Amino acid sequence: MSSVVAKQTGYPLPQRDLSLKSRRRPLKIPLLIVTGVLLIGILFLSYIHLLNKATSLSYKTHNAALSLDQLEREIQEYELKALELHSLEYIEGTAIDKLEMITPDTALLTSLAK
Repeated sequence: MSSVVAKQTGYPLPQRDLSLKSRRRPLKIPLLIVTGVLLIGILFLSYIHLLNKATSLSYKTHNAALSLDQLEREIQEYELKALELHSLEYIEGTAIDKLEMITPDTALLTSLAK
């Protein structure tokens, strides 16, 4: 017990100042700078990402417009081909050439000639 009393009555040990206020103030400015730089970096990267996305979409729309024009030209060609195939001249030519049919006037003359 005498040792406990001696420690209590002895010289006080030096106390450290552990207050957080004194430590936060010197770290506050660099922390704000680092946070600001990171925020600007993130904003810059998102801006670059958006520009990349816009460019990519621009190329896609341009290619889609080109293919749309090509498809419209093909549709016009097919419509002309369909009109040609449905024309009376084409049907008559196919009937005479490929199917070896004869016109009704010729058929009447050949039957009368027999």
